[in-house]
Amino acid sequence: MATSDPWRGLRKNRLLASLGARDAMLLRGRVTRTQWNAGDTIAFPDTRSAVVYFPETLVACLGMSREGSEGTLLGIIGNEGMFGWACLLYESRDAAQPVSIVTPGSALAITGRDLQALCRASPTLLRSLFCYVDAFAGQLQRAMLSQLRDNMSARLARWLLLLHDRIEGDDIWMTHDQLAAVLHVRRATVTDCLHIIEGERALQCSRGCIRVRDRDLLERHASIGYGDAERGERTPRTMTVER
Repeated sequence: MATSDPWRGLRKNRLLASLGARDAMLLRGRVTRTQWNAGDTIAFPDTRSAVVYFPETLVACLGMSREGSEGTLLGIIGNEGMFGWACLLYESRDAAQPVSIVTPGSALAITGRDLQALCRASPTLLRSLFCYVDAFAGQLQRAMLSQLRDNMSARLARWLLLLHDRIEGDDIWMTHDQLAAVLHVRRATVTDCLHIIEGERALQCSRGCIRVRDRDLLERHASIGYGDAERGERTPRTMTVER
């Protein structure tokens, strides 16, 4: 008799695919698939009514904008992780940081109350989820360091690398306006920085598309903003480098 696959329906999210069989079975019947468009914002009014999302094909960013200033891009989340996890850390009626969808796609969703109950029943599930939260905290630390020390073209290179890690292939389908909105800078700033990086042959830019030509060059341009922690999150794939 064939054994049921515990990870059926979960494999597109690498965090869920890494769970043990028992934890995968606990989650499998509780998640539902949701679809999101680029530019959508997912709000979290309070942690008591929260929903936790595990991206499959979408990529989201957690950001903070300040009126009259550039603001700060805090972190990027794709199929390696989850967002909405604040309900696992504390219970509050305070609004959590909203998440913006950068590239469209799907995510598996579960109510915060259901996930809390599953984590109470399975310490190994809770430990696996907190391991991701810890890894994401490392991404935030490096983002803050890059914000303080790097120029804008290096910060843009870092962001493109993080996005490249979370998509299939080497083509990033975003306009200069969309990049400017995500990074909270002027469109002209993004255009100037892309010209600099493209001049180094790390990228090839066309209308609405940025192709990663040389991953190593792009990493070198990102400087301290992209390191071992970020490389550990990469999805293995064959890179085609154009010359």
